[in-house]
Amino acid sequence: MTDDGLVGHDDGVDEAVASFWTVARVHARLGSTVPSYFGPSTLEVVPPPTWALGDTPEAADEAAAAVLDDSLSATVTPRAAYDEAGEPLPEPGALGILVDGAGRPVALLATSSVEVLPLGEVVLDGLRGSDLPDGDDADEVVLERFTVLHRA
Repeated sequence: MTDDGLVGHDDGVDEAVASFWTVARVHARLGSTVPSYFGPSTLEVVPPPTWALGDTPEAADEAAAAVLDDSLSATVTPRAAYDEAGEPLPEPGALGILVDGAGRPVALLATSSVEVLPLGEVVLDGLRGSDLPDGDDADEVVLERFTVLHRA
């Protein structure tokens, strides 16, 4: 889920995201192979959404560090959270820029898989036990696995 209410989000952070995207899309080989006389593609001009993992700047910093050291490669979100927010479920191939607690970009991520399953069936591979939401084992959750395409 996207987070537009980042603590410390300002124009300087927007410039940092734009600069990060310029470098990340090249390193991740996301640039256009179409000759420049067709003009830039949307992917080249518009950065993917930014989002943080965690409800506080401290939690976002901790989760960003875990992503960067490869100990965190998935998220689990109650299905109801998407329904209540009116947001669609993530889709494989979707890109996102992970930011830290101050809104600074730390990694370009690509969603590699999405599963909707009961909480009790979630395997902790790529997750920390503290990343699981509270709830009954039968509660539906969305397990989103991601790959780091570029680190800041």
